[in-house]
Amino acid sequence: MSDTSGVTVRRRDGLGMVSLAARRGGSAALAQVVREQVGLALPEPGCWVGDDALALLWCAPGQFLAVGDTVAVQQAAEALRGMALTIGLTGARVVVRVSGRQVREVLGRVVPLDLHPRVMGPGRVAATVAAHIGVQIWQVDDAPSYDIAGPVSFAGSLLRALELAGASAASA
Repeated sequence: MSDTSGVTVRRRDGLGMVSLAARRGGSAALAQVVREQVGLALPEPGCWVGDDALALLWCAPGQFLAVGDTVAVQQAAEALRGMALTIGLTGARVVVRVSGRQVREVLGRVVPLDLHPRVMGPGRVAATVAAHIGVQIWQVDDAPSYDIAGPVSFAGSLLRALELAGASAASA
């Protein structure tokens, strides 16, 4: 979907998603296994690591979200079995990618975050609300492009809120 504000919103279909939580006192061991088995470092607070194929998002101390190619996410979850509590979220959450020349202005109408590059640049993630829907948002690149993950049951409402914000930005 694209609107007159020059912002594009598209669903990232076919993604796998797993919530990971380190076992009590097991954060260091989990970090080592993630490095060795998955090839990524656990992200620092407020950050994410990886790429479109497999990303790990920081959610809270000792809690992370793996998002990406279904096979890569399943392999990561399998490699971490026993080191982390895992909850499969594939099919329960939707991810939309939002990009374009006025993306910060449009998102600023939907999320209560400071999206200035000094605060929310590539590699950063935040848990927030978008149109009263609990979401996670992370900046994917310098373009800038953002991914927003929220409950699949609110996908239509999230997409509509972004559409309305884009129309409002275009007429401003």
